[in-house]
Amino acid sequence: MYALFRDNRAPPDTFFSAWEGEEKDGEDPILLISFYSKQLADYESISLQGPVKGWEGYFFLANFGNDTDVSVFIVPSTVHCFTLGLRYPYELKRHCLGYSLANDGNDVAKKPILHYGSLSYKGPVTSISDASTFSPLGALLLVVYVMIIH
Repeated sequence: MYALFRDNRAPPDTFFSAWEGEEKDGEDPILLISFYSKQLADYESISLQGPVKGWEGYFFLANFGNDTDVSVFIVPSTVHCFTLGLRYPYELKRHCLGYSLANDGNDVAKKPILHYGSLSYKGPVTSISDASTFSPLGALLLVVYVMIIH
């Protein structure tokens, strides 16, 4: 999936959940994909709420199946609401349901929302042995740098 869509904020093996809204009056349902938010997986239903007095970000009202909603704040997080159809969220939903990629590529989520529960990236990997190895060139550059400053 990563090779096809290249979402650098959600590299391979990133936890995500897919949530689809109910169809209302012939409108297309909203499809929410939430990355890095394992705490949402425990709920039966969730709804995304916009900024309210005293809180500028988005939050979720979540429900275990009873009549009591609880507020779930995931900080830091970002929300991206799209007014155009996207294939990426549709394929993530298919993946959750155990289906392979769609063959024609024409199926899209008409009202997608992408939620990133934390900002994560993969940096370069350095081993401890490389970091602690003495380098005469590195020591020389440090001395030259110190001499230039003074």
